[in-house]
Amino acid sequence: MRPVDLAIVGAGPAGMAAALTAVAHGLRVVVIDEQQQAGGQILRQPPAAIRVRNWLRDRVYRRQQQLLQRAQQDSRIEWCWQTTVLGFLDRDPHDPASQRLWLHGPGGTSELAARSVLVAAGCHDLAVPFPGWNLPGVMAAGGLQAMVKSQQLVPGERFVFAGSHPLQLIVADQIRRGGGEVAAVLFAQPLGAMLGVRKRPLLMLRHLGKLLHIGGVMWRLWRAGIPVRFGSTVVAAEGERQLAAVRVARLRDGVFEPEQTREDIACDHLGVCYSFLVASELPRQAGAAVSWSAERGGWIVDVDGWQRSSVAGLYAAGETTGVAGADVAREEGELAALAVLQDQGVLDAAQAEKLAAPVRRRLSSLGEFAAVLAQISLPPWGVFEQLLTDSTTLCKCQGISVGEFGGLLQEHSTIATANSAKLRSRTGMGLCQGRYCGYFVTRLLARHNEISAAEVGPFSARSPVKPVPIADILARERELG
Repeated sequence: MRPVDLAIVGAGPAGMAAALTAVAHGLRVVVIDEQQQAGGQILRQPPAAIRVRNWLRDRVYRRQQQLLQRAQQDSRIEWCWQTTVLGFLDRDPHDPASQRLWLHGPGGTSELAARSVLVAAGCHDLAVPFPGWNLPGVMAAGGLQAMVKSQQLVPGERFVFAGSHPLQLIVADQIRRGGGEVAAVLFAQPLGAMLGVRKRPLLMLRHLGKLLHIGGVMWRLWRAGIPVRFGSTVVAAEGERQLAAVRVARLRDGVFEPEQTREDIACDHLGVCYSFLVASELPRQAGAAVSWSAERGGWIVDVDGWQRSSVAGLYAAGETTGVAGADVAREEGELAALAVLQDQGVLDAAQAEKLAAPVRRRLSSLGEFAAVLAQISLPPWGVFEQLLTDSTTLCKCQGISVGEFGGLLQEHSTIATANSAKLRSRTGMGLCQGRYCGYFVTRLLARHNEISAAEVGPFSARSPVKPVPIADILARERELG
């Protein structure tokens, strides 16, 4: 089969913008996504069989919804839904210029050849270990939001949110409007840190719409009597078989106040919202260079000014290159498509530069705002260190506690990389393949060995990068003879 010109992994803002730009210049484009419809997390759509009234009516979503409408109506884009890209296969020796993707979808496993590949796989919530975090009812705020956005389904009755990222305000408001009760929203950092953006009045003016949206959310929460506290966080989740309450501690200069000052808040769901980690497994499996950034999402893919990775024919855009929000992702997706068009000889350098100029201007302003947001919502490592008690589960998949992991580090002085930790402790070997524990394994190793996170390195990304039924692999092998 003739390779497609461009395979795009991810149907969020970056993937949609790239697809529209590429097909407008005559490329054959396939967009692959694990969901049933386009939009990504920012525009999580209801299932096709369900109609949801007042779906994402806030003005802040309008520009992305226009992009979604254009992408869905463009018949030139080929969509591949409910499909996971398991990895990159060895290149075809008869066509070394193309890349081969290993896919898994409703029909089993298959292969797709593409002259160029753009990974715009987004990000996922940072899973933070603390006592009781594996109780049913403790969820990532993004998981709660997906249910409310797509189906207006509120999966509980009484909610608490805790973290350091402003997204938890938006999710709390969405839960409230969906009929749930929100007991409290807790920010680990002091209010002054959150108001740091006030020092950038021109930046505030350029992004007034976003700030007004957050202001409106705060107003609705205050009017509903929902407390928003700063300098407080959840230190433990309590309950027998499911969450019944959370224990809350105030912080003074980043340190938990004494035990006797803590309080319990009854709830059946806790939304944890500290930060996000980029989905860089596919580019890493392909050999792309990455860099560590605690502020921007862990192991982010290194790209040049055109979103090219270090691997020929492989591009990355959106959160995969650093968490910066949907608006930045959209512009990066368009920029990556222009690079593909240039590299495939559809556009010459002058034409590509002309089309890229307005994209770069928009990115400059958006990137500046994203950097400020990342700084004020920076995951508080000092808080995490206090939460990582010896009995806290570090790796859910393998049932390894922080104390057990620390004991192995004391016993084996040669454990200095994520991969060596995997071999000795089994962290990163479970179904999540390190997505939950990788961030904290990296930070704990760096602290123990007094080295940088970059020196620790990530877990090696292997194909398949996500679980796949062995039966489907065997069926494909039998089919190929």
